[in-house]
Amino acid sequence: MLVKVERERIDLLNYEQEVGSIKSQLRYEINDLQYEKQTLLKEINDLTYSKNELEKYYQELADSKVIDKWVPDGLGAIHSYMPYNQNWIQSSAQCKLHNDVADYMYYDEYGYARLDDRYFVAVKPYYGDIGDYLDVYQQDGSVIKCIIGDNKGFENNDLYAHYDGSIVEFMVQNNSFAGVSQTHPEFCQPITVIKNIGNYYDE
Repeated sequence: MLVKVERERIDLLNYEQEVGSIKSQLRYEINDLQYEKQTLLKEINDLTYSKNELEKYYQELADSKVIDKWVPDGLGAIHSYMPYNQNWIQSSAQCKLHNDVADYMYYDEYGYARLDDRYFVAVKPYYGDIGDYLDVYQQDGSVIKCIIGDNKGFENNDLYAHYDGSIVEFMVQNNSFAGVSQTHPEFCQPITVIKNIGNYYDE
């Protein structure tokens, strides 16, 4: 009888040790799970913050209405020019714009057609619509501020450049323009990017 009682006592001690070992293992696993949970929560918070920051960034881009327009490498140093005064089709966007700004546009001392600090230019439709403001970035980092007064067609089947390789064609005073290289030689360098920053009619 005593032997049986002793054996049962030993079995009970072994069982308690096993239970204690299992409890310790469970506590260890629970601690690991809690750590993993905290790590995951931190990662989720970081991802949420990143998502919010990205949404804020893209919203700012959308609100700014700035669109970067790609320019083929090495192009833009050639600047052609055309008369500002044209017989625009009465129903055209060109005619509307030039009529609307007639009291505000002017020719500067070199004969460039201007609106405030912006030069009237003609570009391919890829770069924007009539009345769009363009900031033309040059190789040296300088910026030519422009407004689209005319779109060039697809006479040379090129999306970006005119038939002569120019990107920007200045609109100037008829019969009194000496040429871009003579009046603004600093403009005669490659263009790196053109930023479309909105339209005259958005103001």
